[in-house]
Amino acid sequence: MTALVPLCSLCRRVRDDNGTGFGQGEWGDVLVYMKRYRLAPADFIFSHTYCPDCCVFYRQLMSYGRGDQSFVDRPAYRPAAGT
Repeated sequence: MTALVPLCSLCRRVRDDNGTGFGQGEWGDVLVYMKRYRLAPADFIFSHTYCPDCCVFYRQLMSYGRGDQSFVDRPAYRPAAGT
């Protein structure tokens, strides 16, 4: 049997919906997920989506492209010096 696993398109974390309502699971590292459920790469298929953290980041990024300067005011999302 093959599982469909939600994977964040930006940060590559997966959502673990086992034991919770659909879409309510915790987001975490794909390797931890594979070890927890003893899965091989052939045992699941990724479904691409955005985790809540990256969804906020992506919305801010798109707002900045439309002239909203609040994106650059957030220190967590400033590029590193020299990049």
